[in-house]
Amino acid sequence: MNTPTSASELPECLTSEDLAELPRCSLWTIYANASKHPERIPPFVRVCGRLLFRRTAVETWIASREAPSSSATAMPPKPKRGRGRPRKAEARARTGFGDAS
Repeated sequence: MNTPTSASELPECLTSEDLAELPRCSLWTIYANASKHPERIPPFVRVCGRLLFRRTAVETWIASREAPSSSATAMPPKPKRGRGRPRKAEARARTGFGDAS
């Protein structure tokens, strides 16, 4: 199937095959999300076992998933992680074990 270049070229009702081509995900991902995570895909209707999506709902869904511009919502840097598991001497010093008092 030829991928539509503009929203006006999309048919009024899209099948699950058409929807899978838009974000370039597998058809089985669409089916799995329809049964287990329906909030991850646009609203749909089952007709004779097929999933049908309204073009306007798909356009609205795509627009709602667009990321805001990076300059408007700059993420703060992640804090630096520790080295990992402390050495035995560091662990003893923290807990107070091993001190000859």
